[in-house]
Amino acid sequence: MTILQKMRAFRKNRASTKLEAAPFYQKYPYSGKLPLSSADSRGLVDFDLGIFFNRIRKAGNTTIVTNLAELRFGGRLPGTNAKHAFPSPASLTGSDVGRFADLFKFVFVRDPYTRTLSAYLDKIAQGKRKPAGLAAAPGTVPVFADFCRYLSEGGLYENGHWAPQSDLLLIPLDHFDFIGKLENFDNDFEYVLGRIHGNGADGRRHEVRVSRANQTHANRRMREYYTAQTAETVARLFEADFKAFGYAMEPDFF
Repeated sequence: MTILQKMRAFRKNRASTKLEAAPFYQKYPYSGKLPLSSADSRGLVDFDLGIFFNRIRKAGNTTIVTNLAELRFGGRLPGTNAKHAFPSPASLTGSDVGRFADLFKFVFVRDPYTRTLSAYLDKIAQGKRKPAGLAAAPGTVPVFADFCRYLSEGGLYENGHWAPQSDLLLIPLDHFDFIGKLENFDNDFEYVLGRIHGNGADGRRHEVRVSRANQTHANRRMREYYTAQTAETVARLFEADFKAFGYAMEPDFF
């Protein structure tokens, strides 16, 4: 670990220690393996909409949060702004935490095979992220097998775009009212919108706008990138996600 990496880790750990004292985390201690300062930013709370949304990157995150922001604020916000427009759990007061149980609590997840490939295509293949432990020859892009090896050798929790989804959950799985799946997004998000409308939001039908900025169409490219070895690596690393969210560990894309 470089000096810069050590400094960043120190800052994250110090920030996480402070967050642990927040009323929300006194009631719901975080049990994941990411720094709490990183995990907390994945929580979206809004008492006006009556919701708690546990954001999972590469699982429809941007589309969902921008539509929630449009419902809440009456206008379209860019993805980055929308993600920072709502309070996170650490900002809740003791009184807020007392009302938290009444919120509609939901999360959207994704098959670990497609999510891992999508993270690679979006962040690594396009050069958006350059993890220190992911090396490639000068002027070349790490291939998917290199990325899987990097995850296996210590990079799994270096970034929320590819960290296990079960480690991004801020409340126990059985506390969620609804677990949506990206593979059934249209129906599942329609259900979420119905619940929000039932909580008092404007009853007019909301036209869902899909964010395409980070789309990779990974589900169409599985055979192009996966081998038996990389599939075995992903199955092993994300075993908890496969089991928690009911996805088949046996790949069906060969």
